Amino acid sequence: MRVAMLLDNAGSMAQDGKMSAMPTAAKNLVDQLSGLVLLAGALDAQNRWWYSNASQIDTRRKKLRDDAEAASIARAASTRSVQTVWG
Repeated sequence: MRVAMLLDNAGSMAQDGKMSAMPTAAKNLVDQLSGLVLLAGALDAQNRWWYSNASQIDTRRKKLRDDAEAASIARAASTRSVQTVWG
């Protein structure tokens, strides 16, 4: 996945300290995105071609689930509600 960031430098950004706050906000976003893990299918998505049998797939799925539960991440959490950042 590729993410592009567009930073607005229009005149309205000069109001209320928005322009001076932008570098910090941009850095914080990059820090969060660089550590974020997106897993499709609520942690059940697997690249099944990497595994030779079903037991390997099930073991990996269980580890993902266990790790997420240990970090208090809901299985169906959207990326907006995930509060834990890995990185």
